[in-house]
Amino acid sequence: MQEPFQTHEEEEAGARMQKHSTFFLNTHFRHTKTILGVFLVLCLIGCAGRFNPESHRNIAALKQSHLQFIHEFTEEEGKTWDVQTFDKESLQMDVEFQKALSHSEKLSDKMRTSSIQVLQKTFHDDKELLQQTNRMLNPIESEELLGTAVQVYNLALETECIRRGGPGAGEACIPSNTPERGQ
Repeated sequence: MQEPFQTHEEEEAGARMQKHSTFFLNTHFRHTKTILGVFLVLCLIGCAGRFNPESHRNIAALKQSHLQFIHEFTEEEGKTWDVQTFDKESLQMDVEFQKALSHSEKLSDKMRTSSIQVLQKTFHDDKELLQQTNRMLNPIESEELLGTAVQVYNLALETECIRRGGPGAGEACIPSNTPERGQ
Protein backbone atom coordinates (compact mmCIF):
# COMPACT_ATOMS: atom_id res chain seq x y z
CA MET A 1 0.00 0.00 0.00
CA GLN A 2 1.35 3.41 -0.95
CA GLU A 3 1.66 6.21 1.58
CA PRO A 4 -0.52 9.14 0.45
CA PHE A 5 1.79 11.82 1.86
CA GLN A 6 5.42 12.05 2.82
CA THR A 7 6.75 14.29 5.51
CA HIS A 8 9.35 16.88 4.66
CA GLU A 9 11.98 14.79 6.48
CA GLU A 10 11.07 11.71 4.44
CA GLU A 11 11.36 13.68 1.20
CA GLU A 12 14.79 15.02 2.24
CA ALA A 13 15.95 11.52 3.22
CA GLY A 14 14.82 10.21 -0.17
CA ALA A 15 16.67 13.02 -1.95
CA ARG A 16 19.84 12.26 0.06
CA MET A 17 19.59 8.56 -0.80
CA GLN A 18 19.21 9.44 -4.49
CA LYS A 19 22.22 11.77 -4.30
CA HIS A 20 24.37 9.07 -2.63
CA SER A 21 23.23 6.47 -5.20
CA THR A 22 24.24 8.80 -8.02
CA PHE A 23 27.57 9.50 -6.29
CA PHE A 24 28.35 5.78 -6.02
CA LEU A 25 27.34 5.02 -9.60
CA ASN A 26 29.49 7.86 -10.90
CA THR A 27 32.52 7.08 -8.72
CA HIS A 28 32.34 3.34 -9.25
CA PHE A 29 32.17 3.74 -13.04
CA ARG A 30 34.89 6.39 -13.11
CA HIS A 31 37.18 4.45 -10.77
CA THR A 32 36.65 1.15 -12.59
CA LYS A 33 37.79 2.84 -15.80
CA THR A 34 40.76 4.36 -13.98
CA ILE A 35 41.88 1.04 -12.51
CA LEU A 36 41.60 -0.70 -15.89
CA GLY A 37 43.56 2.10 -17.55
CA VAL A 38 46.24 1.99 -14.87
CA PHE A 39 46.49 -1.78 -15.15
CA LEU A 40 47.03 -1.63 -18.91
CA VAL A 41 49.59 1.18 -18.71
CA LEU A 42 51.45 -0.40 -15.83
CA CYS A 43 51.59 -3.82 -17.49
CA LEU A 44 53.37 -2.18 -20.40
CA ILE A 45 55.74 -0.31 -18.08
CA GLY A 46 56.85 -3.36 -16.13
CA CYS A 47 59.39 -4.51 -18.69
CA ALA A 48 60.54 -1.07 -19.82
CA GLY A 49 63.35 0.96 -18.33
CA ARG A 50 65.27 0.61 -15.12
CA PHE A 51 64.12 0.97 -11.53
CA ASN A 52 64.56 4.49 -10.20
CA PRO A 53 64.52 4.91 -6.40
CA GLU A 54 63.53 8.59 -6.61
CA SER A 55 60.55 7.76 -8.84
CA HIS A 56 59.53 5.11 -6.33
CA ARG A 57 59.80 7.61 -3.46
CA ASN A 58 57.76 10.15 -5.48
CA ILE A 59 54.95 7.65 -6.07
CA ALA A 60 54.98 6.59 -2.40
CA ALA A 61 54.83 10.26 -1.31
CA LEU A 62 51.97 10.95 -3.74
CA LYS A 63 50.10 7.95 -2.35
CA GLN A 64 50.52 9.13 1.22
CA SER A 65 49.44 12.69 0.33
CA HIS A 66 46.44 11.55 -1.73
CA LEU A 67 45.16 9.26 1.04
CA GLN A 68 45.70 12.02 3.60
CA PHE A 69 43.77 14.41 1.30
CA ILE A 70 40.79 12.03 1.33
CA HIS A 71 41.00 11.67 5.13
CA GLU A 72 41.21 15.47 5.49
CA PHE A 73 37.86 15.87 3.73
CA THR A 74 36.00 13.00 5.41
CA GLU A 75 33.29 13.79 7.95
CA GLU A 76 34.39 13.69 11.57
CA GLU A 77 33.08 15.32 14.67
CA GLY A 78 34.20 18.94 14.71
CA LYS A 79 35.23 19.03 11.04
CA THR A 80 33.45 21.28 8.55
CA TRP A 81 33.84 21.95 4.85
CA ASP A 82 36.29 24.78 4.25
CA VAL A 83 36.89 25.93 0.68
CA GLN A 84 40.16 27.67 1.58
CA THR A 85 41.61 24.51 3.12
CA PHE A 86 40.39 22.50 0.14
CA ASP A 87 42.03 24.91 -2.32
CA LYS A 88 45.28 24.94 -0.32
CA GLU A 89 45.47 21.13 -0.08
CA SER A 90 44.56 20.74 -3.77
CA LEU A 91 47.31 23.14 -4.78
CA GLN A 92 49.84 21.27 -2.63
CA MET A 93 48.91 18.00 -4.35
CA ASP A 94 49.27 19.65 -7.77
CA VAL A 95 52.78 20.81 -6.79
CA GLU A 96 53.71 17.27 -5.72
CA PHE A 97 52.45 15.85 -9.02
CA GLN A 98 54.41 18.47 -10.97
CA LYS A 99 57.58 17.49 -9.08
CA ALA A 100 57.05 13.79 -9.85
CA LEU A 101 56.22 14.50 -13.50
CA SER A 102 59.25 16.74 -13.88
CA HIS A 103 61.54 14.03 -12.51
CA SER A 104 59.98 11.44 -14.81
CA GLU A 105 60.35 13.69 -17.84
CA LYS A 106 64.04 14.27 -17.01
CA LEU A 107 64.50 10.50 -17.20
CA SER A 108 62.96 10.56 -20.72
CA ASP A 109 60.67 7.71 -19.72
CA LYS A 110 57.30 8.16 -21.40
CA MET A 111 55.82 5.09 -19.76
CA ARG A 112 56.76 6.24 -16.24
CA THR A 113 55.40 9.71 -17.04
CA SER A 114 52.17 8.14 -18.30
CA SER A 115 51.86 6.17 -15.05
CA ILE A 116 52.17 9.35 -12.96
CA GLN A 117 49.62 11.08 -15.20
CA VAL A 118 47.14 8.27 -14.49
CA LEU A 119 47.72 8.77 -10.74
CA GLN A 120 47.19 12.50 -11.22
CA LYS A 121 43.93 11.81 -13.07
CA THR A 122 42.75 9.66 -10.16
CA PHE A 123 43.47 12.53 -7.78
CA HIS A 124 41.72 15.06 -10.03
CA ASP A 125 38.65 12.81 -10.22
CA ASP A 126 38.49 12.74 -6.41
CA LYS A 127 39.07 16.49 -6.22
CA GLU A 128 36.32 17.10 -8.79
CA LEU A 129 33.86 15.00 -6.79
CA LEU A 130 34.53 17.08 -3.69
CA GLN A 131 34.15 20.30 -5.67
CA GLN A 132 30.85 19.14 -7.14
CA THR A 133 29.34 18.11 -3.83
CA ASN A 134 30.87 21.06 -1.92
CA ARG A 135 30.82 19.08 1.32
CA MET A 136 32.81 16.59 3.38
CA LEU A 137 32.72 12.94 2.32
CA ASN A 138 30.75 10.61 4.49
CA PRO A 139 32.68 7.53 5.74
CA ILE A 140 31.21 5.24 3.07
CA GLU A 141 32.17 7.60 0.25
CA SER A 142 35.62 8.01 1.77
CA GLU A 143 36.15 4.23 1.90
CA GLU A 144 35.20 3.98 -1.79
CA LEU A 145 37.74 6.62 -2.81
CA LEU A 146 40.44 5.28 -0.47
CA GLY A 147 40.02 1.74 -1.78
CA THR A 148 40.47 2.84 -5.38
CA ALA A 149 43.41 5.10 -4.58
CA VAL A 150 45.22 2.37 -2.63
CA GLN A 151 44.81 -0.08 -5.52
CA VAL A 152 46.02 2.37 -8.15
CA TYR A 153 49.06 3.55 -6.18
CA ASN A 154 50.03 0.01 -5.17
CA LEU A 155 49.93 -1.01 -8.83
CA ALA A 156 52.14 1.95 -9.72
CA LEU A 157 54.60 1.14 -6.92
CA GLU A 158 54.81 -2.53 -7.85
CA THR A 159 55.26 -1.68 -11.51
CA GLU A 160 58.19 0.56 -10.63
CA CYS A 161 59.66 -2.24 -8.53
CA ILE A 162 59.51 -4.89 -11.27
CA ARG A 163 61.64 -2.80 -13.60
CA ARG A 164 65.19 -4.02 -14.20
CA GLY A 165 67.30 -3.47 -11.08
CA GLY A 166 64.26 -3.10 -8.82
CA PRO A 167 63.46 -5.06 -5.67
CA GLY A 168 60.59 -6.92 -7.36
CA ALA A 169 56.91 -6.93 -6.45
CA GLY A 170 55.61 -7.64 -2.98
CA GLU A 171 55.79 -6.18 0.49
CA ALA A 172 59.32 -4.86 0.06
CA CYS A 173 58.04 -2.61 -2.70
CA ILE A 174 55.10 -0.94 -0.96
CA PRO A 175 56.12 1.29 1.96
CA SER A 176 54.41 0.35 5.19
CA ASN A 177 54.27 3.97 6.40
CA THR A 178 51.49 4.99 4.00
CA PRO A 179 48.00 5.20 5.49
CA GLU A 180 45.61 2.58 4.20
CA ARG A 181 41.85 2.37 4.49
CA GLY A 182 40.26 3.24 7.79
CA GLN A 183 43.40 4.73 9.34
